[in-house]
Amino acid sequence: MNIIHKASVLLPSIILFFGLTANAQVPSDIQAGISKVTPELLKFTTNKLITSEVNKANTSPPVELSSMTNEKWKNLSILSPEAKLITKGELSQFLVKNRPAFVSEIFVSAKNGTKVGFLTKPTSWSHLGTSKHDQPMQGKDWTGEVELDESTGINQIQVAFPVLDENRKPIGSIVFGLDVSKITAK
Repeated sequence: MNIIHKASVLLPSIILFFGLTANAQVPSDIQAGISKVTPELLKFTTNKLITSEVNKANTSPPVELSSMTNEKWKNLSILSPEAKLITKGELSQFLVKNRPAFVSEIFVSAKNGTKVGFLTKPTSWSHLGTSKHDQPMQGKDWTGEVELDESTGINQIQVAFPVLDENRKPIGSIVFGLDVSKITAK
């Protein structure tokens, strides 16, 4: 077993042991870009329309989507009635109109991880059980790794924040895909 393979096997354990977050793995120029744009992104977390739509999804989710699974979602066209139900909704239209230029994707999830609104149909219907949803539901921010996003085709990094009610309690999550070329050039 060579040294690189040993390091790749041990690194996740070392990170877990020392309690480091995904932020520790982000290159410094990208982390600086994230820090610059975060104040603008945080405005979305308490936006009245976003919180209202998440509350609505938490209390009475759309009946048409009650049997949706990640597997079914992946097989849907962006033009399917199920996807259109969300893309034509007020929240998705708001996200399209208010998307910062450096953002390549946005999706908002209810407390159960299912989608409430998005710019474009994300890969998964529910992110429940993933760090990008579960950490914000605990009131924590989350940062992923730089990746080529399969739904947008853009080299990006995802960041997630809790959607907060008037008492500043998490009621859902919002994930932003940040175009790496734009946040490092800002």
